[in-house]
Amino acid sequence: MYEEGARSTAVPPLDARLVDIFLDHTDDVVLMFEGDGTITWASPSSQRVFGVRPAELLGHNGMDMIHPDDQDRAFSAVSSIPSVGDTTRVELRIIDPAGRIRWVEEVVTNLLDEPGVGGVVGHLRDITERKEVERAVLFQASLLDAVGQAVAARDTDGVVIYWNEAAAGLFGWTAEEALGRPMRELIVPVDAQRAVAQREDVEHLAGRRYSGAVDVIGKDGLPIPILVTAAPVHDEAGRLVATIAVATDLTDTIAAQRRAEEDHRRLADAQASAHLGSFELDLATGELLGSDELWRILGRPPGRLDRLEHVHPEDRDRFLRALAEATEGRNDVACTHRIVRPDGVVRWVVSRSSQFHSSASRILSGTMLDITQRHEAERALLHQATHDPLTGLANRRLFVDRLEAALDAESAGAGATAVLFVDLDDFGSVNERIGHVDGDGVLRQLGERIAGTVPAGATVGRLGGDEFVICVPCGGAQAAVAVASAVQDAIRRPTVVGGTTLALDSSVGVALSGPGRQAEALLRHADMAMYAAKQAGRGRCEVFDDALHDREARRADLVVEMRAALDSGQIVAHFQPEFELATGTLFGFEALARWVHPERGVIGPDVFIPLAEEAGLIGALGGQMLVSACRAVARWRERRPDLALTVGVNVSPLQLADPSFPGQVEEALRSWGVPPACVCIEVTESTLMDVAVASDAPRRLTDTGVQVAIDDFGTGYSSFSRLKHFPVRFLKIDQSFVFDIGLRPEDDVIVTTMARMARSLGVEVIAEGIETEAQRTFLAAAGCEYGQGYLWSRPVEEGAATALVDAHPRSADA
Repeated sequence: MYEEGARSTAVPPLDARLVDIFLDHTDDVVLMFEGDGTITWASPSSQRVFGVRPAELLGHNGMDMIHPDDQDRAFSAVSSIPSVGDTTRVELRIIDPAGRIRWVEEVVTNLLDEPGVGGVVGHLRDITERKEVERAVLFQASLLDAVGQAVAARDTDGVVIYWNEAAAGLFGWTAEEALGRPMRELIVPVDAQRAVAQREDVEHLAGRRYSGAVDVIGKDGLPIPILVTAAPVHDEAGRLVATIAVATDLTDTIAAQRRAEEDHRRLADAQASAHLGSFELDLATGELLGSDELWRILGRPPGRLDRLEHVHPEDRDRFLRALAEATEGRNDVACTHRIVRPDGVVRWVVSRSSQFHSSASRILSGTMLDITQRHEAERALLHQATHDPLTGLANRRLFVDRLEAALDAESAGAGATAVLFVDLDDFGSVNERIGHVDGDGVLRQLGERIAGTVPAGATVGRLGGDEFVICVPCGGAQAAVAVASAVQDAIRRPTVVGGTTLALDSSVGVALSGPGRQAEALLRHADMAMYAAKQAGRGRCEVFDDALHDREARRADLVVEMRAALDSGQIVAHFQPEFELATGTLFGFEALARWVHPERGVIGPDVFIPLAEEAGLIGALGGQMLVSACRAVARWRERRPDLALTVGVNVSPLQLADPSFPGQVEEALRSWGVPPACVCIEVTESTLMDVAVASDAPRRLTDTGVQVAIDDFGTGYSSFSRLKHFPVRFLKIDQSFVFDIGLRPEDDVIVTTMARMARSLGVEVIAEGIETEAQRTFLAAAGCEYGQGYLWSRPVEEGAATALVDAHPRSADA
């Protein structure tokens, strides 16, 4: 079985099956050595590789076969094997018995102490052809080195076999790092998909040159744009044995190209953004010759054009006048006009004649600048400056301009002018109900309705919020009121937004023009008439007249006087006592504002409280009342500690809506040392209906420790179902129900029912306006805990109230 090989009898036989397989299939040479290098076994392939029979190698020292220049390297490689079973790899030259020099790659394994082997095994592979290829590649690559570019070579397995200094400088890998490694690990394309396609192209073109640009990743991870030129290397038999590649760094080239492209783009953008075309007009024939940009502006293909063919019909006279001025010798004649493209599109341009040539051909040269975008932008800005952004109606500026123009026309003999001031009634509650986004939708709908209702020639504007104004030519007050009535009817039509149907109404004020009346004055008079309509019950129309003017003048004077009254102490707190109905014990007081005018006398709160709200003075007024009430109750508690007195302070919705109001209450309590439970904030029933305020403000107030009462209950639109959601301590039944107790059975039932329902909710009841003992007796029996009214006392000054406190029986005397 071993006649194909030879072996020394001193070495134990190997497994016969493995040896057969190995010897039958390998083209490599396997030798076994003793420790001193003596060959003890040689594989049959030595005959094919070295040209000698295996038996002729036995007994020879393997070192004698190694080229003298490589013996030291071979000895060092073998000596470096540390222990049994370890291997080393070395490339070296051997000299066969025929004297031929061959390159081999030898893998040496130390098996000296391995049972059954007892030697060193050398596995030799003939790499002579590869070395010849490398030598040829190195020769060709060395020639390419002279060009100073990166040169690399790989064998057919893709392993790097050459890597020059320029390649190291370009890609970052040194020759020591690159040689022997797959090239695909060193030069990684940025676009992997593109790289696969390129690799397939290279393999498809095997044997031919290849050139292409690609971005690769260098050792530092940064992209490098390169131009790769690859050339095949063949052996003498024409087989592909290697590929040499030359890489050119395109970084500077691409940067220069990009700079050039950017310069070209900026130039093109500048030309396009200028929209400037040049032309030459033959004045004799009317033919127009122009640049490419001119034809782009005109929307026509290059060619000849009649001088008026492109000009808008309405602008042709102006254009011809400008041409006439230019032909008369004037330079730089400009004309702004419109052009019409063949597709009907209209553009705005400025045609400017820059030079006139006096010659036989009579040529006028110039430029055409497309200003359409600028013109449209100017129109848009003008529209924004003169129109309401929400509804598109005229804003105050445009409306006043139109009104002034109408008044000027009236002075020249035109008909009279009326101004209608339209304000939606209770639109704030609509916004709270449906939200401001849908509320804006309602305003847009109503703006369209109003504009569609007024007669031709009228101007409709929106001043902001829910206020609309109308300037309309009319024959007098009756005609103006008819327009107002039509507008109100349009507003009353059901309005649907977001699936919600709304029923809206409006108050309208009308002011008529007259001799010498200015636009702002007329607008102000219409506004005053509108407020008069609201005060008269809303959903109404009022015409401004002298009586209204006088009333509003007095109102304006009263506002001025009220500002002074707040500073001088004319507005003071009066106090009306409140008693327990069952025992007659003094329970507390309600603080009521009274204006003691030095000339007009006492002015009722029904006059100055709404005025204070309209004039923005309610906060200052309410603050004074709060301080006066805290000061008074502090003094009373000090004089009569046996009485658990409280003081009620009326608060307007505007005060409740002020986020700083709870802090004002706390400051007043702290300043006078009053326990919070001694102060009761009274809000009207209508205030409770304002969800935006009532849902949060009462709770913010009760967080301070004060109590909350609903004043004038029964006159608004609330219900006990709503009442249970709020932190209310007291319910004050309005005096209108108390007045007819015993006279109108329905009032008796209402009062009894309210008292019973309040008790079920844990709310105590205070009845207002008690004037007779019979009323007190009925209310006590109905379950009302407290009461106030003329039966005991009118509202009195603080001194009189203090006297009442002092005179009240003490608990020991009661």
